[in-house]
Amino acid sequence: MQSEPKKSLIDSLSDSQFIRYSRQIMLPEVDEAGQIKLLNAKVLVIGMGGLGQQLVQMLAAAGVGTVLFIDFDKVELSNLPRQLLYDAADIGQYKANAALSKLKPAYPDVNFIAINGYFTGNEMNERDKSHVDNQDVIQYSFDSQKLKSLLGAMPDIVFDCSDNLVTRHQVNQLCVKHSLVLVSAAVANFNGQLFSYDPKSRASACYHCLYPKDTQIEQSCSQSGVLGPAVAAVTSMQAMMGLNILLSNRPQGGVLHKFDGKSLTWERYGLSQDPSCPVCNSHISDSVDISNNVLRCQTLYGSRLSD
Repeated sequence: MQSEPKKSLIDSLSDSQFIRYSRQIMLPEVDEAGQIKLLNAKVLVIGMGGLGQQLVQMLAAAGVGTVLFIDFDKVELSNLPRQLLYDAADIGQYKANAALSKLKPAYPDVNFIAINGYFTGNEMNERDKSHVDNQDVIQYSFDSQKLKSLLGAMPDIVFDCSDNLVTRHQVNQLCVKHSLVLVSAAVANFNGQLFSYDPKSRASACYHCLYPKDTQIEQSCSQSGVLGPAVAAVTSMQAMMGLNILLSNRPQGGVLHKFDGKSLTWERYGLSQDPSCPVCNSHISDSVDISNNVLRCQTLYGSRLSD
């Protein structure tokens, strides 16, 4: 894990910060108070692949003050068409390390914390060799104590940028358990989706309400293929949703946004909480076994919302 000393909360902008963020400060929805709010914000990003590495850049460029990110993977040649933070010189390096080396000099106002590791929803020691063949990679589970130790407080938002259904369910479980705002995105082929969970709303569906465990829809970019601009389009929306939440403290829970890269259209679907969901509609505990959930018969996307 690589990190910088924790920065104290700020209550005013320096001259250089005012100039750097001047164009967004001009927006009445941001202004100086909003920029200070962004600089004091803390976020957790799971995954530094196609979505995550662009998302972290966008959040850092906007001045989000503390960004913790985790990824176990190394940069490969096939990543470069859509993972624009990396270049050929980074091939073979851990993505978390490569990203940190690029981000730190580019965004001096931001405190970056990088972890080479597998995110897991299970409580375990940070170093567990049962599924890891490299001593530089850890299996890392986040609880409230670890998050507060790393960030100084619980994150304002958790961004799920992972590329598999198991991890998405584990991230969802973390957010429900600790009442954390979740913004989850996924892309495959020409298409993408964006979803958020609002822990303050009893009616807000969680990710498990939307997608019970179903291996038939578990596909990553390496299995289904993907076009780079589709990733960028969804990442931009994920960043916009996150910034809107940080500025207004109003999560957009209960809505699924779907992107069609061929027709260049977005659709929104209203979601309802599943009354039988074992994650968000019951007392959650570490014993919930995501891998054995039974696929329930339900309408996948709910009702389409008019624009």
